[in-house]
Amino acid sequence: MKSVLILVLATFIFTACNSDDDTVEAGDYLIFGHFYGMCGGEECVEIFKLTDSKLYEDTNDNYTLDNLKFRELDQATFDKVKDFKNAIPEQLLTDETTVFGCPDCADGGGLYIQLS
Repeated sequence: MKSVLILVLATFIFTACNSDDDTVEAGDYLIFGHFYGMCGGEECVEIFKLTDSKLYEDTNDNYTLDNLKFRELDQATFDKVKDFKNAIPEQLLTDETTVFGCPDCADGGGLYIQLS
């Protein structure tokens, strides 16, 4: 399942081409991950929080994404995704839509992105 997350992250990074140099301000964070409703096991909900200097993983694994509790991950894992915040397409940041498509309809899972 971790390889799937890395593949999703790589896809976002390499397809989010933008000539503008939009950087995330200091103190900002990105919460991202995936969720599957009709799923059993710990890897059904994987949510991460990325700051300028650290990467955290949610330990609750709650499908409703309420009451997120994060634990810090190691530096090597942070280094793999540290630039992910800057790869998010500008259109996602400026669009007023909060939900795209029908996340987890037909048991297809959903992606979660929250930028602050």
